[in-house]
Amino acid sequence: NFILFTNELKPIKVLPLIQSIQLIDIIQYLYDCHVIHRDLVIENLMFDSHIQQLKLIDFDC
Repeated sequence: NFILFTNELKPIKVLPLIQSIQLIDIIQYLYDCHVIHRDLVIENLMFDSHIQQLKLIDFDC
C-alpha cells in the first residue's frame, strides 16, 4: 500500500508578503491555542503551491 502525494510541500527561501501574512495568522492561531513552537525558523516553513498555503512543520512533539 502506497500513499501518493499530488501536491508536494516545498521548502521556501524567501517570504513574500502574502506568506508573511499567513505566518502571522499561524502564530496568532498557535497563541490562541496556547501552543508554543520552539523552533520558528525559515527551514520549518513549507509552502503548498497547489493551494497557495504556508505550513509550519517540526513541532517536535
